[in-house]
Amino acid sequence: MRCMGAAPNWSNLAIVRASAAKRLWLGAAGTAIFIATVWTTHALAARSTTHAPGFGLDFIAFYTAGSLVDQGRLGELYNLESVHQYQRELSAANHFDIGRAYGPWWNPPFYALVFAPLARLPYLTASAIWIAINLVCFGFACFLLCRFLPGETEWQVRALVPVLSILSAPFILAISHAQNTCTSLLLLTATVTFWRNRGPVLAGMVGGLLFYKPQVAAVLAVVLVIDLGWRAAIGYALTGAALLATNLMALPGTLTDYLHRLPKNVHSFQTLTAYPWEQHVTLKAFWRLLLQGHTLGDATVIVTILSIASTAMIGIALVWLAVRMRITRRTIADDGQPGRRRDGLIAATMTATPLLMPFYFDYDLLLLAVPAVLFAADRMRQPQTRFRWFDRSIVILWTVLYAWQMINTDVGAMFHLNLSVLLLAALASMMIVRSSRTEMLDAIGEDSVQPSLRRAA
Repeated sequence: MRCMGAAPNWSNLAIVRASAAKRLWLGAAGTAIFIATVWTTHALAARSTTHAPGFGLDFIAFYTAGSLVDQGRLGELYNLESVHQYQRELSAANHFDIGRAYGPWWNPPFYALVFAPLARLPYLTASAIWIAINLVCFGFACFLLCRFLPGETEWQVRALVPVLSILSAPFILAISHAQNTCTSLLLLTATVTFWRNRGPVLAGMVGGLLFYKPQVAAVLAVVLVIDLGWRAAIGYALTGAALLATNLMALPGTLTDYLHRLPKNVHSFQTLTAYPWEQHVTLKAFWRLLLQGHTLGDATVIVTILSIASTAMIGIALVWLAVRMRITRRTIADDGQPGRRRDGLIAATMTATPLLMPFYFDYDLLLLAVPAVLFAADRMRQPQTRFRWFDRSIVILWTVLYAWQMINTDVGAMFHLNLSVLLLAALASMMIVRSSRTEMLDAIGEDSVQPSLRRAA
């Protein structure tokens, strides 16, 4: 006869009864242990190699651009052969190995002016200074992110913002590759700060600075102007005019090279080499990797159709959301503080941005810290409302995406499936729906009351 025992009461487990803040701190501790284990393994393996470990090698593209500008070699900025030759000589002089790889200059020419002073320093010194600058930018960005949380939020919860960001795969990739993601994060958080507080001109001006990386700035600019109107457009125009004038006066001829050579350079890299599509978080990369793998050549017709169709679906939904909110004029709360709907629009915009771009590397997913904090802040301002299945699903997606990024590149390369794109697409879709149907979400779901994140651990 089968023994019938009492079912375990999972609700009595300490982890189940713990506050959300405690669970997040526990997750952060587990993530830190995992990262420490991986790094220790890599460090031990690196001891047997004769080459430098290659920390911060993405900086070689920035240093190259700065050197070419400083030396007056403006016509070589987008010349792949010149860039490759310079970087071979640079790596040999500094005793690190880049093999057959090299880092082209993908950014607008005016951005190279930032690196001209650094290029006058030894490469390793300049690289260390650049990483330090990005760490400082990250610190200021976290300060602004914490200000998005309710004013009475306790320090244990605020500290989760920098801790979880530092332990994320995008942050580790950005710093270890000496990328510019942390400066982007600071400009983005500043833009969102002005956006939330109805400072359209300042939001546009700061948002315009993000166009040193157009794939980060383009969607944001469209939605911001739709939401805040012509004053935001003036802000973008002021910054754009200043950057254009700087480019024309300081770097004559480079803008023409940028517009004509850059598309060809990107095309050659993505079609004539085994391009790492698993490192991109775009819908184009998802379909390309899934249906063509790492084969050389142009995208097939079916890949192109699926990329355009899926991108259009999310893009149209996002623009529709922005236009609808603009028409209804319901984005600002009665108390004059930034309303839930505006925060929801901002969060949906930043979550959808990578998917809508043809070029967006995984380290820039650090910018998702902005929508994640806005979503958490919204939940914290409603501690007595029921934690509905829809919001619970969003939390699960955020958690899975955060964890999956640790292994996405390796799994994607092996199985030709970029699961991060699927997770992000589901998350972006749900953020758009959540923002557009607040009333519906208030009426559904009968889950238990979620403890406020503001309660002390």
